[in-house]
Amino acid sequence: MNTSKYWMCRKNNGQFIHYVDKLPEDLSGTWTASIDFDRRIEIQKHHSATHLVHAALRGILGDHVGQKGSLVDEHHLRFDFSHFEAMTDEQLEEVEQLVNEKVQENIPLQEERNVPIDEAKERGAMMLFGEKYGETVRVITFDDDYSVELCGGTHVGATGEIGYFRFTNETSVAAGIRRIEAVCGTQVDKLLRDEKRLLQQVKGAIGQTQDLAADVLKLIEEKKALEKELEKVQMQNTGAKLDELIQSAGSLDSGINLVKGEVPGADMDALKQLGYDGIQKTKKNTAIVLGSKDEEEGKVYLMVALTEDLIKEKGLKAGALVGQLGRLVGGGGGGQPNLATAGGRQPEKLAEALEKVNELIKESIS
Repeated sequence: MNTSKYWMCRKNNGQFIHYVDKLPEDLSGTWTASIDFDRRIEIQKHHSATHLVHAALRGILGDHVGQKGSLVDEHHLRFDFSHFEAMTDEQLEEVEQLVNEKVQENIPLQEERNVPIDEAKERGAMMLFGEKYGETVRVITFDDDYSVELCGGTHVGATGEIGYFRFTNETSVAAGIRRIEAVCGTQVDKLLRDEKRLLQQVKGAIGQTQDLAADVLKLIEEKKALEKELEKVQMQNTGAKLDELIQSAGSLDSGINLVKGEVPGADMDALKQLGYDGIQKTKKNTAIVLGSKDEEEGKVYLMVALTEDLIKEKGLKAGALVGQLGRLVGGGGGGQPNLATAGGRQPEKLAEALEKVNELIKESIS
């Protein structure tokens, strides 16, 4: 038996055309189109939930809400609508609660075919702006006082079949247009089970607790305190390294004292702070060039700091020097005349760049 996978169905000139992924070699015989029933059921749930959420959005956000796009499948629903700002958590919760109330009410589907378009308008049926409708339309109603829309899609027999509704995302897609995404049916069951599993994992990691939220917040605060303490220790270590480099500073032929070297573990902010500290400690006639690298991340950092007299009397500029060094490590940089930084993507070339410092300073003052 030859089978083909169904892709879509479209209406053309009053006829329904079924599209498949492939055609059999022999087209003779009788063919039967069958529905993937389980998939169809889940699409129905998400489609009907879209009608409920549309009505809820209008009720809570205002009548300016109008549908601007929609997608439903067996996995989720997506609904674009006109609204001027992001929905708040409170608004999302209100809409979610209202939709689930309508699900619990188990409102029966009222499906009417061939309703005169004028009659549907008089009854306040929701219509898509710009959509072309015929003289008669199909009206889908879930409670005359709640959701009445023109629609040609598949729906549940009553809202209780949706099971449960849960938002998963709310974003902007264009100016004045928001997008919500949600799940229901078997997909929301999977979501809730995943959330339960995650919660159990968190509880297992933390241990038995009476107030999980409070304990998590406590851990976050403790982590922040430890990070601050670690940062303090690291700054002390880098400060000691700076003192060591100052003590072993060399002197160029021009008489300029040169403090240079690698400071392991320092990031760009740490190097900048060391530059300011170095200027304060040396006061005059000193150029400070420090570097560090993160080989795991493939990054290298460089900093040049100059005492004020070198800028005025020798014409040196930290920005120009660090720019040249940055190019040597596959990057670039710049900054103020007294302190500038550069970054690159070739940490293996840091030593080579530091070796070039003497030559570059000599060229800059010649």
